[in-house]
Amino acid sequence: MDLRKLNDAFVHDPFPTLFTDEVLENFGGQEAYSFMDGFSRYHKIKIAPEDRNKTTFTTEWGCFQYIIMPFGLKNVLAIFSRIVVAAFKEYIHKFLEFYLENWTVFGLVKHHIASLHLILNTCCRHQIVMNLKSAPSSFPLETC
Repeated sequence: MDLRKLNDAFVHDPFPTLFTDEVLENFGGQEAYSFMDGFSRYHKIKIAPEDRNKTTFTTEWGCFQYIIMPFGLKNVLAIFSRIVVAAFKEYIHKFLEFYLENWTVFGLVKHHIASLHLILNTCCRHQIVMNLKSAPSSFPLETC
């Protein structure tokens, strides 16, 4: 499907992003850091059922609609950023920084596991998928 026509119908969402140097300044000099790559996360944003018809496309095998935001759709990163800000607003600039799809949890070593626990539980509550395959087996996480 050619998303250009769909993108042309969208109004540009000028959601502000921090400059890299601002993000680095906010968490520089901390004792502990954990980095999360959210690249594939914003490609898992579900499209509201009432809006799926706007993504309908036809192939020789029939008509189809996207149920998640397709790669290349305008404003996906702005929508994802709004979701992150809404879900994590109480943690941002305290022990969480995010720049586009890259997240950093930072702080004192003695509070770091608790901070990660809060972030991952918040991900579960808001159905933001995080890949935990690389986490050590002794990592104290709850499943959603």
